[in-house]
Amino acid sequence: MSAGHRTPPCSFADAQKRRIDLRCPDDDAEDERTDVASALCRMYDTFEHKDRAQGIPPAKSDDRRSWVEGLLDGINVVAWHGTDAVGHAALLEDRHGSHELAVFVHPSFRGVGVGTETVQALLDLGRQRDVDRVWLSVARTNRPAVSLYKSLGFETIRAGGPEMEMELELA
Repeated sequence: MSAGHRTPPCSFADAQKRRIDLRCPDDDAEDERTDVASALCRMYDTFEHKDRAQGIPPAKSDDRRSWVEGLLDGINVVAWHGTDAVGHAALLEDRHGSHELAVFVHPSFRGVGVGTETVQALLDLGRQRDVDRVWLSVARTNRPAVSLYKSLGFETIRAGGPEMEMELELA
């Protein structure tokens, strides 16, 4: 997708030749939103402690469900392999009008392009929806994520402590 930049719905083959479909949950269809939230919760249920960053996804099931429902209030792209959610990226508007990026990939789908394609599709969707600035916080030690963000044009704006903050101007 990086060459053509498409927005969902669309699909691609990951590095293991698995078909991955990218879709945006329909904000107007409550049944679909509930189904997507359930699929995302099933994906996040598989995350072990080592798969969590900055305390998310939450460890407790009820907390996870509330957290997922909050994420679905933003702009979202979900990566699907068949009927399973395998990746999720969201842009959440902050009180300053900027958008925070959150991205998660199922552990068995990491390192094969799912995160890159999902985030790129989300950023393209953000551009279409007039998002001007995207920021994120990432563990400095998470080299694959930092590398991904830099490849997409994110720049470091704060690097003190164990976390670094990065931003991207979309406008």
